[in-house]
Amino acid sequence: MTESTPGSSTARVSPGQTYEIRLSGLAAADCRWQWEATSDARAVRVEKQLSTSDPGERPVSGWSADEVFQVTPRAAGTHVVRFRQRCSRDPDADPQAEHVLTLRAEWRLHEGRGQRSVA
Repeated sequence: MTESTPGSSTARVSPGQTYEIRLSGLAAADCRWQWEATSDARAVRVEKQLSTSDPGERPVSGWSADEVFQVTPRAAGTHVVRFRQRCSRDPDADPQAEHVLTLRAEWRLHEGRGQRSVA
């Protein structure tokens, strides 16, 4: 289950389950998304993936691919990852955009069996 509002999203996952987030890119303006775990950085793994697009599409000049991140909580709990889009031409300026991802990682019980499951 995922809930989204502009600039934030919340997802429910199991510990060890990967959640993928796609953020609008501005690479043509030399801006990239950076991430920071606002809780224990060791409790969550974030990996940047190559953005895939339709092979039939040809990008136009000035086009920027989305940036895709896979976020995996390593333990149960609430994990908050803050993404900020910064441009290399002015790294001290306010971010161009910001997105806060909240992952609620919890073990789910099978009905009637009482077993933990990665959903």
